[in-house]
Amino acid sequence: MLVVEGLEKRYRYVRAVRGVSFTVGEGEIVGLVGPNGAGKTTTLKSIVGLVVPDKGRILVDDVDPQRDPGIRRILGYVPEAPEAPRWPRVCDFLEKLAYLEGMSKNEARRRARASAEELGLTEYCNYKVGALSKGLRKRLLIAQSLLRERKYYVMDEPISGLDPEWVAEVRAKIVALAREGSGVLVSSHILRELEEIVTRVVIIRRGEVVFQGSLKELSEYAGGKTIVTIRSPNATSLARFLAERGYTILATSPSMVKVEAPEGETPSSILSVVEEAGFKVEGFEYSKYSLEDAYLRLVRGG
Repeated sequence: MLVVEGLEKRYRYVRAVRGVSFTVGEGEIVGLVGPNGAGKTTTLKSIVGLVVPDKGRILVDDVDPQRDPGIRRILGYVPEAPEAPRWPRVCDFLEKLAYLEGMSKNEARRRARASAEELGLTEYCNYKVGALSKGLRKRLLIAQSLLRERKYYVMDEPISGLDPEWVAEVRAKIVALAREGSGVLVSSHILRELEEIVTRVVIIRRGEVVFQGSLKELSEYAGGKTIVTIRSPNATSLARFLAERGYTILATSPSMVKVEAPEGETPSSILSVVEEAGFKVEGFEYSKYSLEDAYLRLVRGG
C-alpha cells in the first residue's frame, strides 16, 4: 500500500501542503482533485522523491523512500508539465530511459518500441522531442512511465493537453493498469475528467484535504440539497445581495448566479426574495446537486 500521512510542505511564506493524509491500495484508482494551487503537484512530487516534505511520512509497501530510494523503482511517474530534453529522438529517449532502468540493450529497445506503440508514438520515433506538440510530449511522458510494470503509478494531470481520442485512450489505460493490480494515483483540477474511472477521490483545497471517499459518499455529502440558477442582467449585484443574506454562492458570472437553497427554503421562496428586492430575473432553474456541484462546494469552502 502507498501511504501518505500528515504531509506538510512550506515554500518560504506559503504552506503548500498542510497535513495531507490518504492511501492508495493495489488495484485502486484514487483521484487527487483540487483547483490549481491546491497542493496536488507538491504532494505527488513528495511521493516520488522530487520534493522533501517538512513533516509527515510516505510509505511505499511499508518502506520510506527517503531512507531507501530503491523503492522508487516500483513507482511510475508522469509529471504535470510535458517537459523533456529537446534534442534526443523519441524512441532513443525511451530506450535510454529503459536502459537506465537496468534493462539490457535489446530489452530496452524492445520496451521502448512497445511503449511508443502503446501511446501512438511509433510514427514519431525519429522526431526530436523538441519538435513534438504539447499533447505528444505528454503522451511521451506517459509512455516512459510504462517502460516496465510498476506496482504504483503517480500521474499528475495526465489527461491535460490531450485531444479527445487520447483522453479516452489514457483513461482506458489507467483502468487497465488497475485491473492488472497496480495502484494508480491520478490528479486533476476537474472532477469530471476522472469520475468515470476512480475508485475513490481525495479533494484538496489550499493544501488541506477537505473530503475523501467514494463517489457515492461524495454524492451523499451533497445531502440531496437543491441548487438554484438565476439569470439576471444584474447577476454580480444579485450574488452580493444573496451572499450578504447568508446564501451559499456556488458560481457567478455577469449574467448568472448559482446558489444553494438553504435549509427550509424552496426554489420559489428564493425567487420571491430576489424579485421583492427589485432584481430583474430573465431565467430561473433548479436541480439537485451533481457530483461536480458537490466538488465545487467543497473547494470553494462551502
